[in-house]
Amino acid sequence: MARGRVLTSFVVTLGVLALLVTLSLRNAGAQAEPTSDGTTIVHYLPVAGMSNVQVAAVHVVNLGTDHTAAHEIFKVYFVSAAGTLLVPLQNCDIGAGQTCTVYLTGANCPSPGQGVRCSFRAVVVGDPLLCVTPDLGTGDWMTNLEMIEPDGASRYIAGESGVLKLPTNGCSPVDNPAPDDPGVDAPPVDAPPIDATNRSFIGGFVRSPILLA
Repeated sequence: MARGRVLTSFVVTLGVLALLVTLSLRNAGAQAEPTSDGTTIVHYLPVAGMSNVQVAAVHVVNLGTDHTAAHEIFKVYFVSAAGTLLVPLQNCDIGAGQTCTVYLTGANCPSPGQGVRCSFRAVVVGDPLLCVTPDLGTGDWMTNLEMIEPDGASRYIAGESGVLKLPTNGCSPVDNPAPDDPGVDAPPVDAPPIDATNRSFIGGFVRSPILLA
């Protein structure tokens, strides 16, 4: 009896673990795809291999042309084949038309064995922009991965992103603050000055005794 309960518990545990793995993979896949409005916050560059004398460079480009716009902000991660960070995440703060380049050296990508190249992948994560001027490319960006040899020769890894778009919101004009409430009895701006001599009541004008004194 006890053996049956243990077996049942084991089967249930396996089922729960399988469900969690499936959900995790589904979430990871969803992050890699553009959102429903065609914008991209997370972009996965292709998996690449490198020796201990090579250098990997991730380039992130702000394709906007409005130099008064807020900078585009990104984080770049280099991740090993085991899914661990190879180096601390790197931040890119990029103005319109500028490029940010982040490097991973072969020394920071340890080989799993003699004569085996280290495998890694790079992940670029952008921040949404809250207020942009339309039609100036603000929020447009691209990224790619370059492998650099010790002699300076280099090659780009297939899978260049093309033009991506960060989520943006247009600026709405800020309403001018309303003037202080002048009070219920305040006249319109073009009204004549108010004093006791021009207040009319039923029966005609009534002059204030204070003014007549």
